[in-house]
Amino acid sequence: MLHGIDLSKFKVIHGEKALRAVALSNIEFSDGTDFTSSIIKPKFLDVLVINSDGNLEILHDEAWTFQFIPELSAEN
Repeated sequence: MLHGIDLSKFKVIHGEKALRAVALSNIEFSDGTDFTSSIIKPKFLDVLVINSDGNLEILHDEAWTFQFIPELSAEN
């Protein structure tokens, strides 16, 4: 279990929604994952987001269903 990888500089696209990401709270891998490979793809993610009501919620879904977009600041 991860303990909150900061994603506060990202928006997350999940389904038809674009939400403000807060943290990646958990990553699950398939049984038998070869952790000696140079590229390892997770199976499921738990992403803490701020929903359209301004409340925190966790999205739990297959990793391929998430797209993370960096938020551009006025400084960029």
